[in-house]
Amino acid sequence: MDHMTSAIAGEVTGFVLPTWAVLAIFFAAISGAYFVYCLSIAIIKNRFKDQEGLWPTILKNLWILILGLLMLSYSVILPDNGIWHHMFRDLGIALVVAFAIIITIEHRQREELNRYIFRFLNRTNQSMIESVLGIEFPAGMYDFIRSTVMKAEFFRTDSQINYTLYVENGKLVVEFISTHTIWNLTDHFKTYPCRFFVEKDPSRADADGIDYKHVELIVAGVRVSEEKLAAADKKLDDGDSKRFEYPIDMKPKERITFKLRYKLLDKMMSDTEVWRSVYSCDGANFIINYPSNLVVSVDALHSDGYELIHKTDTVICGRIRRPLLPHNGFMFWWRVKDGSTQPGQESNKADLASSVAKT
Repeated sequence: MDHMTSAIAGEVTGFVLPTWAVLAIFFAAISGAYFVYCLSIAIIKNRFKDQEGLWPTILKNLWILILGLLMLSYSVILPDNGIWHHMFRDLGIALVVAFAIIITIEHRQREELNRYIFRFLNRTNQSMIESVLGIEFPAGMYDFIRSTVMKAEFFRTDSQINYTLYVENGKLVVEFISTHTIWNLTDHFKTYPCRFFVEKDPSRADADGIDYKHVELIVAGVRVSEEKLAAADKKLDDGDSKRFEYPIDMKPKERITFKLRYKLLDKMMSDTEVWRSVYSCDGANFIINYPSNLVVSVDALHSDGYELIHKTDTVICGRIRRPLLPHNGFMFWWRVKDGSTQPGQESNKADLASSVAKT
């Protein structure tokens, strides 16, 4: 062709496109790209719906980048000397640059805003507590409460602790059984580190002082094998105790019941046991069974003390009504009644010793 019939027409293989055709093809491409964009955003948002940061900013402004790339691509097929070529090319470049600027600036502004809100909420929460209580709340105490209670990811409920003391083969045995429910407080999948401590048996020095046949962990009604218990042993000694940590994957808001049982096979006739909760919990109930020739006393490791429910010569039932902070609990100690003896126990074992059960 010798002449172009329109200064604002596109040329494809020698055929001159009128203006309405150029616009129709462009808007058809825009419509198809927008459909693909909406479908992709729906899928990606479902994948990253719980995340914060750069991804939400990119997804929200991705249409600017797509539109800019479409304009740049469309300008390539237009005549280099046409007005549409220059317009689509310049607008495409402007949109791509705008996308980069928006992502950079908005992401930085979001980070600054989050930092400001975090500082503001910390000051507001502390000031609110001081206003309600009418006292100046120490910053260290507020940080402790916030980190151990307010930001805790797990919470323990329905804690039941049972101790049974009895004589077997001339030795005093202490059997411990604990049941409780762990609640994942978050909206995310979390791994709960089930931690507990077992007192070493001095007669089993060759096996790190632990007989796994006398240690039983049941998670959601399923017993954990001895091999997995051995693997859960973190090889971290806590004095006379052995530490275990068994990871459990939990769904958002899920509650799982745990049961722990173990035996201490050679306890002294005058001794002490201490139970402490590793995590915060809504209270604790306990039962202590013991032979009639022992005198047993109990004390709570809690500001409120404990409530005595029932007591006889062989059993003590009690509970701590109000919530426990981490490492709150109770302790009890025993001795032989005056004038009583216990077979297989020497009198020089009456020295006080203690073990700690942390579950």
